[in-house]
Amino acid sequence: MRSILAELEALDREIASLYDHHPNKELLQSLPGVAETLGPVLAAELGTDVTRFVNLRGLKAFAGTCPVTVQSGKHRSVHIRRACNQHLRQALHMASLVAVRTAPWVRELFDRLRNEGKSYGRALRAVGEQLLEILYVLLKRRTLYDEGYHMRMKALHGRGCSESLT
Repeated sequence: MRSILAELEALDREIASLYDHHPNKELLQSLPGVAETLGPVLAAELGTDVTRFVNLRGLKAFAGTCPVTVQSGKHRSVHIRRACNQHLRQALHMASLVAVRTAPWVRELFDRLRNEGKSYGRALRAVGEQLLEILYVLLKRRTLYDEGYHMRMKALHGRGCSESLT
């Protein structure tokens, strides 16, 4: 057991070392809910070049945040996307949990969705999707997250800033 723990500690040190030199480290950590723990996971799953995703929709499908609609004749069903990057989906879920507690606008979004009758999980997934949209823009533009700018865009467009930036 001690040898396994020693190996895990060595791997943790190597991951931290690699993450220190990742070109997107500062961009990732500027996003609410992402820090030293979730940053390496997002960096590993997204890679260094976000342009490999043709558009935001492709990234959402990769992350599993957009649902799948199955339609045939009069039958229509919407369900969770199972074919996705599970590590990225889990990291977004954890970032959403943290962001709801730390960022006022995220809490406002979460509470609004809950008051509209959305389930806890659905509201949390919506927060994760919003964070992913913002992260996509940050990585594409190579700019740090700015809460003031985000709030101005939200006020201007009546929603999160991602629609107006893409």
